[in-house]
Amino acid sequence: MITVRESFYPFVALTDPGLVRKTNEDRYAITAFRSEGFPAMPGILAVICDGVGGESAGEVAAELAVNGITEHALLSASDDPALVLPEAVKDANEAIHRQVRDDPAKAGMAATAACAWISGRRLSIATLGDSRIYLVRENSITQLSIDHTWVQEALETGAITEEESENHPNAHVIRRFLGSEYDPDLDMRITLPDGQIDTKLDLKPWDIVFMCTDGCSDMVTPDEILARLNAQGLDDGLAAIKKLAFERGGRDNITMIAIEIPNKVPGKARNRHILRWVLVGMAIAFAIGLGLYFGWLYQNFDGDVRKSAFTPQHSSGAFDPILTTAIPRLTPQVVFTPTVPTDALDCG
Repeated sequence: MITVRESFYPFVALTDPGLVRKTNEDRYAITAFRSEGFPAMPGILAVICDGVGGESAGEVAAELAVNGITEHALLSASDDPALVLPEAVKDANEAIHRQVRDDPAKAGMAATAACAWISGRRLSIATLGDSRIYLVRENSITQLSIDHTWVQEALETGAITEEESENHPNAHVIRRFLGSEYDPDLDMRITLPDGQIDTKLDLKPWDIVFMCTDGCSDMVTPDEILARLNAQGLDDGLAAIKKLAFERGGRDNITMIAIEIPNKVPGKARNRHILRWVLVGMAIAFAIGLGLYFGWLYQNFDGDVRKSAFTPQHSSGAFDPILTTAIPRLTPQVVFTPTVPTDALDCG
């Protein structure tokens, strides 16, 4: 991918330590890019990581994770998130684990990760832990990512009910995270609006991809997120969501990213412009070549008979006087018009 200064996609990001925590252990990065192939498509990579470990260790883990994932993606020769993100997350996991080996005082530090990769209008995601990715589409909101928590696993297996999951003591025990000695079990599944599971999602104009740490999702419901984004837009919407979380205690760091899909088709106008000039250049080159060819034909005429394939010859190459007298004067008349062709971690 090739980084660009301005994003094709409008986005807003907000992070705050909250009302209780002394430090902010959340980290995020947003990178706008375009693909290297033809046609070139705009893209954006957003990464949110929530650090775990207390003191300064949590923020160290989150920063290593965000930087590691983003830098690996930027240096990759591939534009395929299914190939890039697993390796990027694996490298980030190793960087955190290596830091723990080098400094035992940081033992236990880890981080969640939520990555959203948009290319054109195609979304891919990758997650570990309980940082979430939502899709806001018109008057509905869908959680695209799947939580990797003890409670979520218990719900899926029927061990507990929805009512029992609320305020459960194991609510913040995460089952997948960055910082383990083992390779991370990255989840690239997307829960589509119709309930089906896929690894990609085709976005529509005015869709909003909303990402957040649990400092938001624990305090504000999905419907409340939807209402504020629809009513107040990206900037004021994120501020209103933060305000609501603070009114309910603001117990954790809160980080949010909202990315909107524009109405115009990504890259199409620029690609049409490039294609038009390519075709014009081909037409000009063809016309010049044609002119040179007929100029060469004209230079090779000698009297009544052209020294070319139009003149009958013996196998020896000598002119046949009998045959040549029967051949009328050859004057080429050519008209041509050019056309354009797992282990558990309590982060509560």
